[in-house]
Parts: sequence; structure tokens; C-alpha cells
Amino acid sequence: QVFQLSIETARCGADLPEKIMIGYVTLGTTDVSRAAAFYDGVLGEMNAKRVMEEDGFVAWSQDGSSPMLSLIVLCLNHTHI
Repeated sequence: QVFQLSIETARCGADLPEKIMIGYVTLGTTDVSRAAAFYDGVLGEMNAKRVMEEDGFVAWSQDGSSPMLSLIVLCLNHTHI
């Protein structure tokens, strides 16, 4: 069963499942190549590898179905939510 948590749902006090897991986190960067090289090393220590890659975007996961970390090019160095 897929559960989507939204700000509106949380505000209304709806019944939430016992466990909610984050599916992915996306970080913004102005230099994807440099940031990707850093995260290749860090995430490689946790057995994660690149599972998606496009121009200006890279994502890592342990198996493609577990939570992911991704980088995306932004004009300003802000976190993408």
C-alpha cells in the first residue's frame, strides 16, 4: 500500500501509518561532477551505487528500491524539496 504524507494530511491529524519512511532526499549543487565524486566515495562505503544519472542529476541507492540520495544542479546552492 502506498502512503503519501502531505502537509495538509498532517495538519488535519489524519491517522498515519505506524512507520513512515523517507524515499529520497535531493540536494542542490552548482557543481554536480565534484559533488558526485564526493558522494561516490561516501555512499560507496554504505554499498550504494549510482542508480540514475542524467545531465545535471545523479541518484544513489543500495538496490534501486531502497531510499535514495540525489543531486541536482541549481542556479543557487539550495536544497530541493
